[in-house]
Amino acid sequence: MLAPVVLALAFEGAARLVWPDTELDPYLALVGRTSALMRRVVDGEEVFVFSHPQAYGAESGATFAVRKPPGTLRVVAFGGSANAGYPHRPPQRWTDYLQRALARACPDKTVEVINLGAHACASYRVRMIFDDAIDSQPDAVVLYTGNNEFVERRSYLLDYPGKGLVEGLRAHSVLLTKLSQWWSARSSPGNVLSARERTDANAHLWTHTERIASALRSDPAQYEAVKRHYRYSLEHMVTECARRGVPVYVLTVPVNLRDWSPAVSDSPADEATRTRFEDAYRRGLASLMGGDPGTALVALDAALQVDPEHADALFRRGKALDALQRYDEAYAAYAAARDNDRNPFRAAQPFQDIAREVVAACPGAHLVDAVAAFRVAAADGLPGFDLMLDYVHPSRAGNLLLARTVFDAMPEGGGKAGTFTVDDDGYRDEDDEPLQLNLLALYGIMHQYEAYLRRADAYEALLARRGHALPGPVRNVLENTRRAFGSYLEERRKEILGQPFDAGYRERHAEFYKQFFLYASELKGALVEPDWGQAPAGGR
Repeated sequence: MLAPVVLALAFEGAARLVWPDTELDPYLALVGRTSALMRRVVDGEEVFVFSHPQAYGAESGATFAVRKPPGTLRVVAFGGSANAGYPHRPPQRWTDYLQRALARACPDKTVEVINLGAHACASYRVRMIFDDAIDSQPDAVVLYTGNNEFVERRSYLLDYPGKGLVEGLRAHSVLLTKLSQWWSARSSPGNVLSARERTDANAHLWTHTERIASALRSDPAQYEAVKRHYRYSLEHMVTECARRGVPVYVLTVPVNLRDWSPAVSDSPADEATRTRFEDAYRRGLASLMGGDPGTALVALDAALQVDPEHADALFRRGKALDALQRYDEAYAAYAAARDNDRNPFRAAQPFQDIAREVVAACPGAHLVDAVAAFRVAAADGLPGFDLMLDYVHPSRAGNLLLARTVFDAMPEGGGKAGTFTVDDDGYRDEDDEPLQLNLLALYGIMHQYEAYLRRADAYEALLARRGHALPGPVRNVLENTRRAFGSYLEERRKEILGQPFDAGYRERHAEFYKQFFLYASELKGALVEPDWGQAPAGGR
């Protein structure tokens, strides 16, 4: 009777010897593994070097001793680019501010706040980085993840015989994981993903451009699988911290609600229904443009009765309520717009709820409600460009608030509001030229055209104040994008207001947008090499 069990254990042992670095994941067939932390010897001391291919921290010198020195308070923060502080550099990341505040609060200790954030990492990739780093003897762990759950093209196996049992075993068995990878590669290739991170620096930009998130978000069953996978990854990290007796602080994820419109909205498929929706929707937009938010609200409510999940209609409803100074209702409308975006790159409410539930179920875990803190600090309680640089990345003010919120939650910070202090070094986001170019690329790719045009003007004004010449290729990019985006917005305005407009403007804009990815790459290239080459072919 025991023979099959013994045989299975023998095969499992052999599999672990043959494939020692297999990533155990019950939801995706993650093939291969990239170690996030490499060991090096520097000046005779063994150190960890954060070497993840998408590691923003690697550019910022995330190197720390393997053997934690006595008297050291070591805090390790995990997450995506918002956690990494992008597009800020040291010493302007939120973790830099936290380190300085903790050092002041704990003068008898050497304080290390180690940022292991990486670009465009979903929670299952954050989990892999966590597994590599948890042996670094942290005194506390911070988890700040949830924005990137849709950044990779993939599909989940929704139903098959024994699915629950297989998923449970895959989380513990190398042999079953390898068999699942083999089977998935033949029957469901979308379920197979390389665990070796994307090495293309532009992969995240292309994710936005190609709108690959839409398939995952638009399918209710796949969306539920994304949420279950997120819960699994978060639970894994939180329970492992609890098992080791390491305090873990899980952040709710603040995003830009007020000033960032959703990227993709689903319209009704039925032509008659779509016509009714479009009529009310456009009347609402026209009233907003005409400065009549009350009339706009009535029309948008009528549109949402036809299609209650239309993300842009929800966002415009928020704008109407905002103009009417009904701020709590505006907050709810903006949040609903975020949650119904069919190309989502902001942590939606279900993921915030999952974080709360995971923390509530685990003794020793602490919820840090950064969403609530940002709402209290934002103008009118509506987080926008006052605390966010773009859709999810905090401004300097937002990074300071994030650091303060985590600091106040930690016993080393005294758990008292008012003890957080960081010296002002005179840094301002609006004076940071590389940061401004990064934002221009993001704004254009993510269809925030009005914000793009304002940012382009501010960037040129910054260079003029400093007496810097605008590089020729950058000037070419700005001229092309100003003309294209400005023309699109003007023709769209005319169409909404019922004025004569160019009927081909949408197709013309779609053709231009295909080239904008190249323009964005050029702008980002200017961050590294100011004299970079020519404008994209056909873009003049």
